[in-house]
Amino acid sequence: MPLMDINNNKVINFIDEVDKEKSSIQKQNAYMSSPIYKKGQMETCKKQAKDECLQYIFADLYKNALPLDDSYINCNDEKLCNDMKDFINRQTANRCVDCYVREGIKRGNTALKQVMEAVDAFVEACYREKAEKLDKIDVKDLDFKLDEDKKKKLREISNDASLKEVANYVKKNVKAAAEYEKGKIIEKRERAKEIQDELEQNNEIANEAALETYMSFHGLSPIEKTVYQPSLFEGVMIAAFDQIDMVAESTEEDAFSNAICEYTMLNIDKALKIHDYKLESVRKLAKDYAAGNIMTEAKN
Repeated sequence: MPLMDINNNKVINFIDEVDKEKSSIQKQNAYMSSPIYKKGQMETCKKQAKDECLQYIFADLYKNALPLDDSYINCNDEKLCNDMKDFINRQTANRCVDCYVREGIKRGNTALKQVMEAVDAFVEACYREKAEKLDKIDVKDLDFKLDEDKKKKLREISNDASLKEVANYVKKNVKAAAEYEKGKIIEKRERAKEIQDELEQNNEIANEAALETYMSFHGLSPIEKTVYQPSLFEGVMIAAFDQIDMVAESTEEDAFSNAICEYTMLNIDKALKIHDYKLESVRKLAKDYAAGNIMTEAKN
């Protein structure tokens, strides 16, 4: 075959490929502009919008419930929102916030039922005008944007469902537990210092048997770790303090703040009836925290 014919065939094949590519793109664009595709995409965006709205409401509830300084909350706003999202994912085995809310509704929480219905109605209202003009709307314009006006409306939904009262209740309980545990820590440290000073000055305690007698007399007999039952906050605090070495420049104050944050989320979970917090389940949960089985990510 002459060289010219070969070159001509290559050119013709190239042009055919270009035409096929153009035709494919045109068909794809036509499909993405079709009412069927836009309707399906709008439903997807609406579901994502509902999840985003619920995540915002829970993050807002969490920040309002934290018994920490406003400066800490403001400086860690994004982190706290992400922490609450991670907590919900952990509690639902990475299903969705919708599943989290429905679990509470199933257990009889009327406030969450009200929130779910209000969020559903709000999102439907946000998309009503777009649905009416679906044939004229670009697919990109179907994305949900959580602006300040929408956030204000979601805070109203939260307040109407009395979640502000839930936040205040949780904050009070967490603060009381934190102060009690902090007091126990200070008391233990002071007692340990007293005992250490006394032992150093007591020449009669010269062997292990004498030391055991002394400890037993003062109600300080050693307890095996396997039978020790921490409180839930204490279990969370043990987990938080075990993690401070994992994060550079972490302090005991960081660990204590992390423990309060985690315990606050657990109290929200309990207050909203998402999960069972009977005595046996709380004991198991406390032990799991103390053993390092739950707080898997070091926070700073």
